[in-house]
Amino acid sequence: MVIAVRPETVPVLGWYVVAATAVAAALRARIWDSAACKAWLLAEPYLVGLALLVLYTATGRYVPAVCAAAALAVLVLVWVVVALNPRIASPESYSLPLRRLLGFAAAGLDGSLIPVMAYLVGLFSWVLNR
Repeated sequence: MVIAVRPETVPVLGWYVVAATAVAAALRARIWDSAACKAWLLAEPYLVGLALLVLYTATGRYVPAVCAAAALAVLVLVWVVVALNPRIASPESYSLPLRRLLGFAAAGLDGSLIPVMAYLVGLFSWVLNR
């Protein structure tokens, strides 16, 4: 919520949460067989980026709006590259060790999000200062 309202006050770890959530959602999409689940997981970074772009532009924060537009442009570029080369997105084209490495990366991102979010909301300082 703070990212949308006051982007200049968000620490680097807050932006890490946004980026890691988007990447983890894309990596998680490869394990679902349902097209609806894959579509939702792959659409999440676009929806967040578009919402931030609209909000920043509407509130007159143009530097974060340009950053959100640049992130959306990179996402669209990746989407176009994958659409032109569908073999890149096909899980059968990857070797078993590479698939395991991608799974390890997805699990690492998921595992790193919990302590970062706990730190950002002040859970660690609350426990240590009891």
